[in-house]
Amino acid sequence: MGRAAGGRLSGWARAPGYEGRTPSATVHGVEVEIFINEVMVEALAGGSLAAWPDGAIVVKDGFMAGEPHIVVAMQKRGDAWFFAEYETSGEVVYSGDPHACTRCHDDGDDGILAFDLPR
Repeated sequence: MGRAAGGRLSGWARAPGYEGRTPSATVHGVEVEIFINEVMVEALAGGSLAAWPDGAIVVKDGFMAGEPHIVVAMQKRGDAWFFAEYETSGEVVYSGDPHACTRCHDDGDDGILAFDLPR
């Protein structure tokens, strides 16, 4: 996965409702950009789902005061999500199934808080 000019993930779609940098009230920043992989794109277009499919990936770039703040990612692996959070330097903050992530994401629609499963 490469970054295009401006930081955007090249070849990735934007998440529904996140067509550009969007205000956020989360710990990930005051503004976010959210990208999804082709597995998520196909799942959103495929009709009603009870859960996101294996291999689904969501990447969120968080910004504070207009500057990159953090990069977070989650990948569906079977029935669980693998979480990763990185400083802009590339240093890993969290990875795996940390309580810091799951305590919020357990409230989401199969772990996703930013948008809903297609119904």
